[in-house]
This record gives sequence, C-alpha cells and structure tokens, in this order.
Amino acid sequence: MNTVERIHVEIDRLPGELAEEVLDFILFLGQRRAIRPNEEQPESILDLARTAQRHFPAVNAEVRHQEFAALRNEWDRLP
Repeated sequence: MNTVERIHVEIDRLPGELAEEVLDFILFLGQRRAIRPNEEQPESILDLARTAQRHFPAVNAEVRHQEFAALRNEWDRLP
C-alpha cells in the first residue's frame, strides 16, 4: 500500500470534523510550500527577513510608540 492509499484508509476512519481538520492541514502545507510567481524561495533566515522587510511598510518611531502604548493600555484593561 503506497502513502496516498494509506492516507485514504486513515481519512475514511475519521469522523467528519477530524477529516475537515486534516484537509485544512493538507491545504496549509500546500500553501506553505507554494512558490509564488517571480519570487524566489528564501535560502536562509536572513533572506526571509529581507523579503519580509521589503513587503512590510516602514513605520517611524512615533507611530511605533503610539501602537505599543495602545497595546499596553489594552493589556492593562484585561481582567
């Protein structure tokens, strides 16, 4: 029995809600491994950080300070 056949057998044994979780996980794995057009896969954590840096907008120190203050205030209001 190959891997795909074994997966089918195991899925058939699961209740519906667990089978849906397995499907979500399979889709997640596919998305995580997908290579976007015109974009190289990062070769290191440094490459990944540089890619993230290019895709996120720059935030100045004042905006960062305001956002952290808002998060602190929200945290302080929690029970």
